[in-house]
Amino acid sequence: LSTKMSVIKPYLNQRPLHRDLCNHVRTNKWYLLGIQLDIDLVFLNDIQVEYHSEGKRRSKMFEEWLRVNPEASVSQLIEALRKESVQENVIAYKIEKIYQ
Repeated sequence: LSTKMSVIKPYLNQRPLHRDLCNHVRTNKWYLLGIQLDIDLVFLNDIQVEYHSEGKRRSKMFEEWLRVNPEASVSQLIEALRKESVQENVIAYKIEKIYQ
């Protein structure tokens, strides 16, 4: 019997830095990513109305995620990026490499 063992990657439990998120998670799917990160829909809608730049919208979304989620982690971000609704696998891979 062979059993598959998962490799523990403690670096994925790190809290990501806002500046790293803004610099490396460059996706126009910020709204869908915000939903996957459990950010309040009213807040996401307010961002969409208030800011016109995709970069500013992403930045505000990440600020809110880090503010309301003290347990925010790289692994949560990677999981959200890989969700079917977001499908930003290349960015997820890049983030994983950055935090190794």
